[in-house]
Amino acid sequence: MALLGGDFQDRFTRDYILLVTNGQLAGTWPVLLGDHGQAGERSVDAAHIRRRVARTRDLGAGWDPIWAKLRDPIFKLTRRDDVKVYRYWDDDPQPIATGNADLPGIVFSLPGQEAVYLVTSYSSKDEQVRITIDPKALGFTGAYKVVDIETGQDVPLTDNVMTFPLKKHDLREMRITPQ
Repeated sequence: MALLGGDFQDRFTRDYILLVTNGQLAGTWPVLLGDHGQAGERSVDAAHIRRRVARTRDLGAGWDPIWAKLRDPIFKLTRRDDVKVYRYWDDDPQPIATGNADLPGIVFSLPGQEAVYLVTSYSSKDEQVRITIDPKALGFTGAYKVVDIETGQDVPLTDNVMTFPLKKHDLREMRITPQ
């Protein structure tokens, strides 16, 4: 399954990463592949996995404080029984989507109250991402806003579509709330 060279997402296929990092699919204990690769790449891979790969797999990775800004909004939602999670590999229609298989995402939603959306890149190059939001599927009946969780900046929307650059193998996390 391992591919040669490059970072974690270059060395392993996306299907393999999904299989071993999500125990729900095979009825197994999930595994983070953080200690693979050449010794010089291990520290880079560990951060890479926590930031990019584990977040969109609905895993509790990234316990160290450096990831609190990205982790805490999701943990706040997942502690509730009424949270709805839309994983890119599920058959359910996605309320937020890129329409690009190389840019999978996950949505944590408290209908009508807030949602957190993560998108990660499996692209071989930097991309200009176009993400469509279905506010009704998220339970929003009026205006809403999107904020980039890392930067705290509003993400501009036009007709329920946001567009922004996403570097190769990077991740963006957004919080969507009614206005």
